[in-house]
Amino acid sequence: MIAPLACDRPSRPGAIGGKTPAASGSGTRVTAGPTASGKRVVTRSDAGRTVELRVGDSLEVQLPSAFRPAAAHADGVLVRTSSSGGYPTGESMIAVFRADATGRVDVESTTDYQCLHATPSCALPQEQWSVHVVVMR
Repeated sequence: MIAPLACDRPSRPGAIGGKTPAASGSGTRVTAGPTASGKRVVTRSDAGRTVELRVGDSLEVQLPSAFRPAAAHADGVLVRTSSSGGYPTGESMIAVFRADATGRVDVESTTDYQCLHATPSCALPQEQWSVHVVVMR
């Protein structure tokens, strides 16, 4: 049996990489104060939040195994440097992105299940997950 990652267990509400989110007008904002590693970690419970990074920081996405590998769709702002697990591997999905340029980008993933690809397909609902990322100098 594979040991679950922290993203597979309930986490302390409001905790993201050891930081407490602050309220903002359009959702929850997570500030990116300096850290020794320059690494931020987001999980399933961070869906819809905004994460502020600095150029050179990394963002690690940790989601349960039913999620497809996370993607960022703004060229050059965040570059995915690694990805493992996720659907259909049966292992927790971990993707790491590096902030290469200033800008805004959403990092997104969705759940997927084998039965959705069968005929007839099942009626399992799919979960959309995203975080909003703002990269500053």
